[in-house]
Amino acid sequence: DELYRICQIARKLCDPYYVGRVIARPFTGDPGNFSRTSGRRDFSMLPQEETILDVLQKNNVETIAIGKIGDIFSERGIEKSFHDSGNKACLDRLISCLQIQQRKDQFFFVNLVDTDMLYGHRRDPRGYHDSVQETDTRLAEIMAFMSKEDILIITADHGCDPDFKGTDHTREYVPLLYFSKQKTAADIGIRQCFCDVSQSLAAYFDVPAMAHGETFIIK
Repeated sequence: DELYRICQIARKLCDPYYVGRVIARPFTGDPGNFSRTSGRRDFSMLPQEETILDVLQKNNVETIAIGKIGDIFSERGIEKSFHDSGNKACLDRLISCLQIQQRKDQFFFVNLVDTDMLYGHRRDPRGYHDSVQETDTRLAEIMAFMSKEDILIITADHGCDPDFKGTDHTREYVPLLYFSKQKTAADIGIRQCFCDVSQSLAAYFDVPAMAHGETFIIK
């Protein structure tokens, strides 16, 4: 609680300098033998423009955040926010939400941190492999709840090669996978920026276009 309080103060001090995030990383143990807990919290600066979450919420799409998405966007544009920790808990939450039948349009934004935080940054190739494989095995569960009109987009915010001997955020391109039951496989090419994802979501939900990006979704 004291760490969170300190970080909230730091957040206010950092705002004039446009520091994106202040991150609290609680740990337990003794000097020389500390280990991180699952209590990480990100204190983020409010987005400077409307995000896809804001636009969707204004246009009657229910926005549901799972994992640390709520922290990253300072809970703005989010109708429901579940602060589950760890890939398994986040995927369990997503599947439990998908089991509830809804008549309104919904957007689920899920962040899976383990591959990055626990294995990529820790230079653990085996853990990285196992984490990706575990997520891959859960995709069939998610797809089973998808109608032919639904879409699934999988991407990442940066490269993170657990075998690379450089900085934590390594240089390789991030994956971008777009799945729909009524689309055949196609190459959507190398995109120019992350904003192509939000522009594509705007096109999919038929809401006003975002200020940046080009859609890769063709209806």
